[in-house]
Amino acid sequence: MSRCASFLYDIKSPVNASSTARIGGPWLRPRRLACERNQQRRDHDPLRTVGKKSARHRCSVRHRLGDFEAEAEAGCTVALNHLPDDPRAPEEVSKLRADGYDVFGVPGVIGDGKEAELVNVALDKMGGLDLLVNNAGTPGARKSISSSDLDLITDEVWSAVLDTNLIGLFRCTRAAAPSLRQSRGAIVSLASVSALTSRGSSLAYAASKAGIIAITRHLAQGLAPEIRINAVAPGAVDSTWQIEWTEAQRQSSIERTPLRRRCVPEDIAETIVYLGFAAPMITGQTIVIDGGLTL
Repeated sequence: MSRCASFLYDIKSPVNASSTARIGGPWLRPRRLACERNQQRRDHDPLRTVGKKSARHRCSVRHRLGDFEAEAEAGCTVALNHLPDDPRAPEEVSKLRADGYDVFGVPGVIGDGKEAELVNVALDKMGGLDLLVNNAGTPGARKSISSSDLDLITDEVWSAVLDTNLIGLFRCTRAAAPSLRQSRGAIVSLASVSALTSRGSSLAYAASKAGIIAITRHLAQGLAPEIRINAVAPGAVDSTWQIEWTEAQRQSSIERTPLRRRCVPEDIAETIVYLGFAAPMITGQTIVIDGGLTL
């Protein structure tokens, strides 16, 4: 049995935003992803694990922004974190459980200091852990803040961004590490190309994502050889979880991208599944998913 704890849905609203602005991450869109995990065949081509199905070891995850959906099939249990006051996630989890999928919600706020309690709830229900996805995040503001507008990068922005994007991520990782050591599992964290360039929603956001890359590299050594730790760094993603884009800004980002399109959530989700259940010799890496935008 593969056991996944996806701390995806605790996406805090921007500072001073209403509760209706609390929305999910950019990679949450409809998609079926299958991966086969066979520990007796570690020496086989890991690329073959993506897209294939196994009767005993299959993890299938489907997400949709704004209308939370996830499914875990054929022996893979998935724990999904979400904000306690967001009614969308538990409603969808109930529907999926009624359809026979082994998925359950773990409501709670990433960044409030109680992350270990949330991880322990997931561990108690699943009896262990194979993959932790650190995906909770906030941009800290609804619109981009220029690095020259220092007065707009307030202490409140810094606190909101760092508490959720960086400190909460570390607490989840620390709490999950003992179980992941036992299972020789994996961690995949969500960084951003803003950590690698001067672009991004704000200086504070970019700094938090750069911190994720640093944590990934350090812990890949510190928790080896039992746990593999990687990150993904998405570029511009078409979704409603993002800083507000004008159509001109969106089109400009497409024209600057060699592949001539923006990322879609499936692009990020496929890479997370690959790093989580295949790729036995990849650790400490940050995979950029931006269609060449940052070249």
